[in-house]
Amino acid sequence: MDIINHPQLLLVKDSYHDTHSLVLSPRGFIQTTISELRTEANNGNPEAQCVLGNYYDKGINVNQDYCKAVDWYRKSAEQGYPVAQVLLAFLYLQGFGVPKDYTLYVEWLRKSAEQGYYMGQFHLGVAYILGIGVTQDHKQGADWYRKAAEQGFAYAQYGLARYYLLGRYVFPRDFKQAVYWLRKAAEQGHDEAQHDLGISYKHGFGVEQDIAKAKYWLQKAADQGFKYAQWELNEM
Repeated sequence: MDIINHPQLLLVKDSYHDTHSLVLSPRGFIQTTISELRTEANNGNPEAQCVLGNYYDKGINVNQDYCKAVDWYRKSAEQGYPVAQVLLAFLYLQGFGVPKDYTLYVEWLRKSAEQGYYMGQFHLGVAYILGIGVTQDHKQGADWYRKAAEQGFAYAQYGLARYYLLGRYVFPRDFKQAVYWLRKAAEQGHDEAQHDLGISYKHGFGVEQDIAKAKYWLQKAADQGFKYAQWELNEM
């Protein structure tokens, strides 16, 4: 299977879109024309370089051109801008504008993660969990998840909760810890976390059994189209 279509990567695909959305209208460039943006980028502004790279990456206000996206992301990333480092990593993962290179994918994620950027931390965790460009290591993966989760990133919070729910690879099963992280992700609208929190209330896993709260969280997930939540509600 091509790694980009690995089920676990597909489960977190929305987080890639979240990263792109961070750079489409960053502070300082909301009203900037493409000409002004290009001038700023040519003058060495790393944020402008990242935004211009994103325009080429997504085909916004310019013709889509992955090679130019790589060039501008790289200029920004080499100045240490962590968002650009993650977006450049994604292009190495997918082979857009550059040959696929999982080693460089991890290298750029690590540069971002080590600066404390939660998206770099999360995706570096995914790389360790799946063994993309590194030896598979669930402990390292969970450690990076935790760093991102503690910054409030819902995908990382859910990933950490799953480790506690399953009780495999890293931690012994701990439903209370699982519920702690599920709640944080669920309150941010993460549909799978809402489903799993609902199931926890339904069966009393890590919380006192409460069917009303189970239905509440399952309905939240179902309202977002999560089919397993709707199935659970139909069975209650």
